[in-house]
Amino acid sequence: MNRTKLTDLHQDIWFEIFGYFYVDELLHTFAYIFNELDSILFNNDQLRFHVRIHSNVTKEILTEVNFSQIISLSIDEIEYVDTSNMVSLRSVLLNGSNCNEWMENLLQQLTFLTNIKKISIRLCYNDRGSYLLDLALRIPGLKYLYFKDLANWETNDYHQPEIQSKIYSIENIHWNFYCEFEYVKRILFYLPNLRFLQLKLLRGDEYSNETFNECNLNQIKRVHLTLCDVSFDRLISFLQTMTTIESITINGYIWGRNVISYFKSEKWKNILNINQKKKQIFVDLDLRQDYSNLSKDNIGTINYDEFERMALCVTSYTIKGVINQIYLND
Repeated sequence: MNRTKLTDLHQDIWFEIFGYFYVDELLHTFAYIFNELDSILFNNDQLRFHVRIHSNVTKEILTEVNFSQIISLSIDEIEYVDTSNMVSLRSVLLNGSNCNEWMENLLQQLTFLTNIKKISIRLCYNDRGSYLLDLALRIPGLKYLYFKDLANWETNDYHQPEIQSKIYSIENIHWNFYCEFEYVKRILFYLPNLRFLQLKLLRGDEYSNETFNECNLNQIKRVHLTLCDVSFDRLISFLQTMTTIESITINGYIWGRNVISYFKSEKWKNILNINQKKKQIFVDLDLRQDYSNLSKDNIGTINYDEFERMALCVTSYTIKGVINQIYLND
């Protein structure tokens, strides 16, 4: 009986396989039939590659593939990659630490490509993070932008975005770093077609009277906010600009003078009444101060009577979640 060999697989099946794995993984796994694969696949300009580069060794993979066939690129800490001929590139993942000029140079290159839809950038206390974000926002046709930095971005300490016109392509923003409302506002003004927004927010200037009406966030359907001592009034002002919102997730930490406002049921009603339509609200907040006079039990979960009427501490069709009270030792 004749046994089927890997090299007997139809070309379409190999195309599917290459669509799910990085090319360096496949070439390593199937190294013993590389010559056969080379003749079957690498001379076919219809094949598409996912390329991962994390050392000078794997950088050599670029000598094996046609740049115009690369559709996704993942890069860790290298000196230089020329992407000018990667005309089919659709997805990019960049990992870097502090003061890496290679990432800034690469992002400048990417602004000249027109098919990129998704970019993810992960940093570690990069003092040029705001410049990198500014460059990423300039990539034409971009739909999804993920940006992570371990540093907190305070408005006065970071480069402000230099966006010249509205960016209509971006629909999904996930920023995994803490920043102030003022910084967010200056960017969101230029993103009128956002559908999903996930942010980590710092308190910022608690005496600021800035509003968010001009941000034009009426296309947002889902928002996920992680708070760090943000006042409830500021939060409401932000959410009320999202007139078609369907799902709201709120988590994080609140302390000091901002704590008490989160116990006001009329404020939660303001959120529920946005656009006068049913919406899902998920809440998981930790309060970093002892307000035991507001609590009905001793297990650390707030059961304030107004919350019971608003169904915040029990499951309902509108609001689900808890606000946890963390007792601090004097």
